[in-house]
Amino acid sequence: MNYDEIEMTMKVVAAVIERDGKILIARRKPGLVAGGMWEFPGGKLEEGETAEKCLERELEEELGVRSRVGDLLCSVPFTGTLTAFELLVFRTELLSDSFTLIDHDEIRWQAPGDMDEALFSKPDRPVVRMLAGSDDPEAGVNAVVLKPGRDKAVRNRHHWIFSGAIRDLPEFENGAVLPVRSSGGDLLGHGYFNRKSSITGRMVSFGSEPPEEGIRASVERALALRTSLFDPGVTNARRLINAEGDGLPGLIADLYDDVLVLQFATLGMEKLKPFILDTLTGSLRPRAVLEKSDLPARREEGLVETEGLLAGEMVDKIRIIEGGIPYWVSFAQGQKTGFYLDQRESRKLVHDFAAGRRVLNTFSYTGAFSVCALKGGATRADSVDSSASAIALARENFELNGLPADSGVFFTADVFEFLRGPALDHDFIILDPPAFAKKKADVVAACRGYKDINRLAFQRVRSPGLVLTFSCSHHVDEGLFQQVVFQAALEAGRRVRILQRHRQACDHPVNIYHPETSYLKGFLLYVD
Repeated sequence: MNYDEIEMTMKVVAAVIERDGKILIARRKPGLVAGGMWEFPGGKLEEGETAEKCLERELEEELGVRSRVGDLLCSVPFTGTLTAFELLVFRTELLSDSFTLIDHDEIRWQAPGDMDEALFSKPDRPVVRMLAGSDDPEAGVNAVVLKPGRDKAVRNRHHWIFSGAIRDLPEFENGAVLPVRSSGGDLLGHGYFNRKSSITGRMVSFGSEPPEEGIRASVERALALRTSLFDPGVTNARRLINAEGDGLPGLIADLYDDVLVLQFATLGMEKLKPFILDTLTGSLRPRAVLEKSDLPARREEGLVETEGLLAGEMVDKIRIIEGGIPYWVSFAQGQKTGFYLDQRESRKLVHDFAAGRRVLNTFSYTGAFSVCALKGGATRADSVDSSASAIALARENFELNGLPADSGVFFTADVFEFLRGPALDHDFIILDPPAFAKKKADVVAACRGYKDINRLAFQRVRSPGLVLTFSCSHHVDEGLFQQVVFQAALEAGRRVRILQRHRQACDHPVNIYHPETSYLKGFLLYVD
């Protein structure tokens, strides 16, 4: 938790007084605040008073002893339902031995290992653990506590926490980072939480790793991976951070040459935006940082969709290279962050299989599959998309690559209607539709859509031909998608064989602990 963001309404000082390996503790009288609970003696720091003078005064007033305050042992932020304060704990030496109890009814000398933290007031519990040598620095800090038996997913490093798994949820501002504990008190890690979201919590660090250190380490690992994967002289557009795939839920970061484009999908990541921006710009030194958080998922988080310039100069359009092939990317009118980087390997596959074929590229967006097909030796590559601006940029990408004007026809049309029209002579059809299932409830309708579009492609592709079909709906897994394609082939009455299976590009890693990061699946099909 970034405690600098919590407004501490006061400071409280406490003394750790040691003698012969034991620590002095005092029990509050019943009827007082925290009555009956043990604590390390001390009190509230008054305005204009030093912590040392305050603690010496409190010990004399409450216990009747004189003392000398030494070094600061630790500082523990505490947030309660009605108050928030910072507990400053000092090593302290007694200068007298007789005690007069005022607000306490008992004192005791106890070894740190014998202390039961459950008998201490909540602000003092982190100190108990520290004295006992625990590596848990946040004992006693308000935390999210999971139900018994519902901590397995987090222990297995899955990032999501649903409301049904939570036993105790403290008072907090939506989007705040909080410690997460098992029902037995084990610190499982830290996550940000939002009561408005169906996914109440998302983990940003696990175990005892502080959240800011965990986030920074995840960013550094993500950047190092991409550096190892790409030669910027050959491919200068890549995904740098793939949300949970890189341990950073709610964050997408794509780099187009020297322009960084960010998406913040969740309130928790939105609140971390300054930290993320500072970390990434410090490492990358981009010419511009753009935000394209035009995501429907933000509405569930209580956020509005937003786009704009975060740093540097405004850039509307940029020329990138991928595998040595140049493309124009429009940030002003483009979908997602500007380009479908997750299809990089599939574009190479089209290049390798297109020689001598007549290609129909549906849901073509800015024509990248068509360009790759022609670069690979296709005799023609036609492009169909419902967006006039995308088709316009596809024409520009043809021109950028020096492709003849008659090497492809551009259709601004609904793909379903186009495929229901008269068949042309294509023997290689590419189906790369948007996600038909945005949520789990959409799966049945999505499967109908996938079946219809694949059936139409099977019916019109020339024999023998190829169909390259995709689904980017993570709610439709590969097994279900294959079943849908099977049904479409059966209804079309065609023989269909799978030649290859495809996944999202390597800069869109799938977190082995978070399988939901696998969303794009595709089949290269031989149809006769």
